[in-house]
Amino acid sequence: MIDLRQVSWGLVLLVLLIGVMVSFIGDWVGRRLGKRRVSLFGLRPRHTGVALAVLSGVVVSVLTLVVLSFASEGVRMALLGMKAIQERIEGLKLELAENERTLAEVKAEKERLEGQVRELKDLASRLREGVAVLREGEIAVRANELLAQEVVPPGLREEEVRSHLERLLQRASVVAILRGARPSSDDGAVFVPTSNFEGVAEKLTSADVAHVVRAIAYSNSVVGEPVGALLVAFPNRLVFRKGDVIVSGTVDGSSSPEEIEAALHLLLQRANVRAIEEGVYPDPITRRVGAIPASELYEAVGRLRSMGRPSAVRVVADRDVYSSGPVSVRLEVD
Repeated sequence: MIDLRQVSWGLVLLVLLIGVMVSFIGDWVGRRLGKRRVSLFGLRPRHTGVALAVLSGVVVSVLTLVVLSFASEGVRMALLGMKAIQERIEGLKLELAENERTLAEVKAEKERLEGQVRELKDLASRLREGVAVLREGEIAVRANELLAQEVVPPGLREEEVRSHLERLLQRASVVAILRGARPSSDDGAVFVPTSNFEGVAEKLTSADVAHVVRAIAYSNSVVGEPVGALLVAFPNRLVFRKGDVIVSGTVDGSSSPEEIEAALHLLLQRANVRAIEEGVYPDPITRRVGAIPASELYEAVGRLRSMGRPSAVRVVADRDVYSSGPVSVRLEVD
C-alpha cells in the first residue's frame, strides 16, 4: 500500500507544471502557424499543426525524464544502468543459492561433529566410571577427607607461620602413609600447590586472631601414590564455654534400654547440628564435630532406667569449645 506521506509532492507539481507549459506553448504555436497557414518540411498547414502537437508531446516526455533523472537517483539508475542492475541481480541470486548450499553443508557437518562430541563424552564418562571401579578397592585417601589440622596463634612472623604449616603437612603425611600413600621424594606423602601454601602463609602472618588450618585432600588418592591436598584457614573463635548447655530434652526412663539409647543418640545429633550452626567446623566427610565415650552413654542409659520416669537430659560442654573443635560433651540427667 502506497504511503502518501512518502510521495515527493514538489517533484510531482514540477512535472505537471512543465507538462502544462510545454503543452500550452505547443498548442499556441500550432494555432498561430495554422492561422498563418505556415508549412514546414513541405507539409500542408493542417498537417504542420498536427506535427507540432506531436512534437510538444515528445518534448513533455523528454523534459519529464530529464527532471526525474536529476531529482531521483533511482530513476537515473533505471534509465542508464538497468541492464547492469539486472545482471547484478542475477549474480546475487547465484551467490545466494551457493551460500544456501554451503550453509546446508556446514549445518550437516556441525550436526555430525556434535554427534561425535556426545559419543566422546559418553565414552569418557564410561572410562571414568571404569577407572573408579578399578580403583575402588585401592583408595588410600578420599576426596575432601580431613588429614590433619593445626591452630596457629595470632601475631606470628612469617617464618613462624611457615613452621606451623610445615608441621601440619608432616602430620598429614604421617596419616597418609599409614593409609597406604607413598612419599614423593623429600616432600612427604602429602603435597599442596605452592600458590595455596603461600596464600595461607601470607594470610596468617601478623594475623590479629588465632586461626585453625586444615589439610584436606582435594581428590581420591590410590595406594602407592602421594596425596594432593589444600590448606584451608579460618578464625578459631570461642563457640561454647565449659558448662554451657548445648541442647536439652526429656527422655522417658520407663522405656526399654534400646529406646532410651535411641533418644539419647537423637539428642546428641541435635547437639551436633547446633554446634555447626554456632560456628564449629565439622569433619568434611562425616559432618561430625565430636564424639562421646560409649561408657558415658551407657551410664546415662542406666541412670535413666533406674529413675524409671521421664527425666530432663542436658548435653553440656565438658570444656571450652572453639571453631576448630572437637566438641567434648557430657550428659547430665535430672
